[in-house]
Amino acid sequence: MNVLAGDIGGTNARLAVFAVDGTGLTQVREQTYPSGQYDSLATIVKEFQSGDGAQVGAACFAVAGPVVDGELKASNLPWVIRTTELAAGIGVSRTTLINDFDAVGFGVTRLGPTDYETLQVGQDDPDGPIALLGAGTGLGQGLVLKEPTGMRVVPSEGGHATFGARNEVEWGLAKFLATQHDGGHVSYERVLSGAGLVSTYQY
Repeated sequence: MNVLAGDIGGTNARLAVFAVDGTGLTQVREQTYPSGQYDSLATIVKEFQSGDGAQVGAACFAVAGPVVDGELKASNLPWVIRTTELAAGIGVSRTTLINDFDAVGFGVTRLGPTDYETLQVGQDDPDGPIALLGAGTGLGQGLVLKEPTGMRVVPSEGGHATFGARNEVEWGLAKFLATQHDGGHVSYERVLSGAGLVSTYQY
């Protein structure tokens, strides 16, 4: 069966079709689109689908933002995505929306020894939790927990937690960022992300 997979971020939407054979995946085709130039995810998917006639049996899209009752309000895009509407719009009845760090968590469990880079040597705990952190357009966070029934991925919107300034320089940064956002909330995402790094440099 062919499946359609999507990694949907605030900057880019990456779509790919994979042929599934047991537990193996073979990529059929892939395309990247600038997310902000489209009015919806369905519009991007339909453009991607027009590229060939590959039949897709299921689709899953990982999007930055919490999924609640099949609905997602994208964190860094002016989109509200509803699973049922998306499925009908793209013509794939088996369509699922997940948080982008759900996808990261499942992906990490498939990495092999050569896929890792050690930043700091430490004591490995094979049964311990795995922390997920990704600075992109936003700041994604999550956990992978190893439980008796198997791996459990816990996505998080921790990047929206309030930035905890600890000294005069950091308080100055917090005040500077507040003025950049009309006196609004200064989150860790607004410090450590694509746009946040630029603002920090400006400060």
